[in-house]
Amino acid sequence: MKKTVYFLWISMGLFALGCSQDDALENELNADLQSSSVPANEQTALARYDQQEKGLYHGLFLAKFSQNRGKIWVNVGNDGTYTAEVVLHHGEVIHYERVLSKSTNPIEDDKAVFHFTSSNKSSFTLDVTDYKNPLILNAKLDDALFHGVIRKQTSQIVPTVAMGTYDDGAGFSGTWNFIADGTNPNPNGTSAGAEGLTHIITTHSGNGAMYMDLGPFEVSLGCLGEPVPILKDFGFTILVAAADQMSNFSPSSSTVWSLEGLGTFFQSYSDTNNACAAVTGGTFVHQWNGNVYTGNILID
Repeated sequence: MKKTVYFLWISMGLFALGCSQDDALENELNADLQSSSVPANEQTALARYDQQEKGLYHGLFLAKFSQNRGKIWVNVGNDGTYTAEVVLHHGEVIHYERVLSKSTNPIEDDKAVFHFTSSNKSSFTLDVTDYKNPLILNAKLDDALFHGVIRKQTSQIVPTVAMGTYDDGAGFSGTWNFIADGTNPNPNGTSAGAEGLTHIITTHSGNGAMYMDLGPFEVSLGCLGEPVPILKDFGFTILVAAADQMSNFSPSSSTVWSLEGLGTFFQSYSDTNNACAAVTGGTFVHQWNGNVYTGNILID
């Protein structure tokens, strides 16, 4: 009889411990799903997440078939919650919350693939299985399809992002964007806060495609004294210094381009090839399948 009672007490204890652990895990995951009081774009990355999937991510949110574009910030448990913000080029701010993908039970949801939604307006998936090369998938906004390019933000490295557009005045147009992922600070030793350019991302409104140039980039002194191409974010405007560049966005194309100037309300540009005269934008000459497109690049 004593053995039976003793066994029952052990069984009840183990059952209670198991329930307690399950409840604690479920409570923790449910807490993760709560909305953060601090938007993702206002948070500081925590050092303990620098070398893992959790933390902050920052990048670009780009329409496939128009020039609509925005900057995106994603909070993957940095403060214990999962949220995102997109700030579009015209100032609209869209807030996202994480949604469960597989069931209503948080314990069963994936730990490296996260789904975010903003009511019925917008949604996307973030895959951080390889947090050094995160992916944005299935992005939509107002029923339009979007591309996403995003980088990991750490306590020591904060990506700098610049958006813009290109247009030849005859229908060849899209977005022209830049990322300096923070791994090459002040490469010319001339400007504190400047970051070496690491990504050029263009989208073509005609075919919905996205193209990318990851360098290496041309070294050219240009008008601003920054031979290695840089971005510098002043908060109220952004500087792009990338003179006399050549990009092969696809195997069958080549693009000669140059952009040195300030965005936002300044819209101030210099012409590298014309004694640094003031001009209305950067320039590009794009060759593809025997066709040549020439136009301007503007920074937001």
